[in-house]
Amino acid sequence: MKSLPDSVKTLHAILDHHVRSWLEHFAGAFHLTRIYEGKWTDRVTKKETWRVFYDEREWRAISFEPYKHLEFRWDDVDALIVTNDDELKKMGQLVLENAERLGVKDERLVWSKIHISERYYPNA
Repeated sequence: MKSLPDSVKTLHAILDHHVRSWLEHFAGAFHLTRIYEGKWTDRVTKKETWRVFYDEREWRAISFEPYKHLEFRWDDVDALIVTNDDELKKMGQLVLENAERLGVKDERLVWSKIHISERYYPNA
């Protein structure tokens, strides 16, 4: 290391810092992960099949800092799924009340991203 140019040493120090940070994060969050798919043995029939265990399409963030809140911008949101029209109105109002903080540029985009679940899952 001593014979390396200063620029390479600096790059190494930066990368070392980031890699250590990533490893610490993954080590702390690994217990929160779930297996996506794998072998499944039915408890009744004992038949073994291949299954998808976890097929959610939502984004989550974890912070290990106390009282740290999840922060995001409206552009990060693809859709908000609510149960009924009343929730749709309340969610829309909540987003509009926080429009500046969330970076909402156009009120019409708020309403276009909020959807009622039964329209997607009518038998749920």
